Amino acid sequence: MEVKRAPLLTRRLLLFMGTMILANIAGYMYSPLLPLYLQELGANVGQVGLFFTLGAIAPLAFKIFKGERVGIVAGFFLIAVAIAVFLQSRVFAGFAVVWALFGIGEALIGPAYNALISKVVPLHLRGTAFGLVSTSIGLISLPAPYIGAVLWERFAPQVPFYVPLVATLLMLPVMWVKFKLPADESPQAN
Repeated sequence: MEVKRAPLLTRRLLLFMGTMILANIAGYMYSPLLPLYLQELGANVGQVGLFFTLGAIAPLAFKIFKGERVGIVAGFFLIAVAIAVFLQSRVFAGFAVVWALFGIGEALIGPAYNALISKVVPLHLRGTAFGLVSTSIGLISLPAPYIGAVLWERFAPQVPFYVPLVATLLMLPVMWVKFKLPADESPQAN
């Protein structure tokens, strides 16, 4: 008797991958430019280093968050807020808040996405799914820093930040609606 196996690339997994790919492209578009933008606004090397330190410390307080969908949407919302505040800030305190928000947002998103993927992919395909998602994100995101640099040079230093801000805000309602798992949709653990 032949056992029917669930496909690896379900619609839900493709949606998860699509949003993560867009989010990573957006992030890689502006991330390499953050220190340059801060220096252009007058921050010194020590302040730039302190911003990155705050971004690493702040998420420690927010590692546990209930519900994958809430963690993902809240994380992306915090990143959108961080980008918006970053674009308006001109003082050290504003940038410190931005780095903390970036760190907290990223700390919420990663584990929530992994948990959500593990719930929509059958156990025997999870390793493959995690590898496929990570590889796809990495490969598709490769041109993002170049795109960000081109936007910076051709238009304005703020443009590589506005593009991900708008993309993130457009993805939030889709994530909220589509990332809710019905109680009976979790794959069996075989």
